[in-house]
Amino acid sequence: MITLIAAIPAISGCPGEFPIRAGKVLVITNDEEPLARTDPNYTTTLQVLWLGTACHHIQLGDAAVLTDPFFSYHDTADVAFGEIDSDVEMVRKKIEALPVARAIFIGHSHYDHMLDLPAAMRFPGWEDVPVYGSMTTRNILNGYGPDVVNRCEQVRTDEQWRPAGGASNDSLEYMAVLSEHAPQLGNTLLYPGKVEEPLTAVPDRADEFKVGETYAYFFKLSGNRESRVGSRREDIVFTVYFVGSASNGSEGLPESDLSVDVAILCVPGWRNVEGYPREVIQRLRPRHIILSHFDNFLEDHEGSRAVVASADLRDFLIEVQDAADYPEFKSIRLPAVDTIQHFKKPKVTRLSPQPDQAPTTQFSRDPKGSAFQQRRQKRLSHGNAEHVMELDSGSRADAGR
Repeated sequence: MITLIAAIPAISGCPGEFPIRAGKVLVITNDEEPLARTDPNYTTTLQVLWLGTACHHIQLGDAAVLTDPFFSYHDTADVAFGEIDSDVEMVRKKIEALPVARAIFIGHSHYDHMLDLPAAMRFPGWEDVPVYGSMTTRNILNGYGPDVVNRCEQVRTDEQWRPAGGASNDSLEYMAVLSEHAPQLGNTLLYPGKVEEPLTAVPDRADEFKVGETYAYFFKLSGNRESRVGSRREDIVFTVYFVGSASNGSEGLPESDLSVDVAILCVPGWRNVEGYPREVIQRLRPRHIILSHFDNFLEDHEGSRAVVASADLRDFLIEVQDAADYPEFKSIRLPAVDTIQHFKKPKVTRLSPQPDQAPTTQFSRDPKGSAFQQRRQKRLSHGNAEHVMELDSGSRADAGR
């Protein structure tokens, strides 16, 4: 079954600017299956599973992180006026299917980013997984008891790479960058401020989950594969950018230059800030862009979800396409909830130099490729949309990279 979470009506159906830019192609395909540890691609293929809102399971080999665990959706009335709680059965259903993460990261402390964090931390096999977040995150977790709050570490935003989930862990590193949260209603940010003191009871209202400090994260996941030269192995490193809320301009970006393989971008709220997502995309030049948090989490049922009203998904797609104007760009991914996407590093072939000619490097391509494909080499897509809607750069010649 192929699902777009009502994305097609959001993109078309009303007169207006055509949402697919010249040179781009809209592709809809099935999602990928999770790779087994015995699969030869297990340590070389980045797997990104979207679990809804800003919750992603990001994995390369045995190294994995989980972001912003939230599965217990509540309707608008309960969020605004009633009580909210974690659906333990829903958490079990989601978490038991996941490989245990090395660490959990919280971008900010609104309920739709951490309501199910304590239940996830207590799930069998996850009892020792550390959590990284803000002091507000830690103060909220205090209401759940010492077994969770004592595993929460406040992140530092000094643009240094740090091991995640243990000092000896060199296959997974993170870097946190201070960001901000876009207003949700015009110029109004819901549940602003910080939780300054540790809670003494489990919070049961949405307004107890104040936004706190807001972070964007970079994750560096390392694996290896057989080299094309000799029998040695070569390192495979994927860098992933994750931001769970839209923000102004360069907020959430480091001072230093850094490019990424995959950028996971929050959609809602982008209209209420300046320069997003354009500055993020042009600074980081991601090969692949995944859109996130656009599902309507104010529905208290399972199944295919509508697009949240504040997403303005059609125009966001246009904005992303216009910003992704650089040779490295491969694809924009618009997944359905609970789908996995695979990403591979482009394979590089080193050519023997001719006399008086410097060595060259080129991406391996189909030797039967047409002259037309060769002329469009800089715009070939290396992405394969899985159970997702994808905008790529005009060719499927290298699907799956």
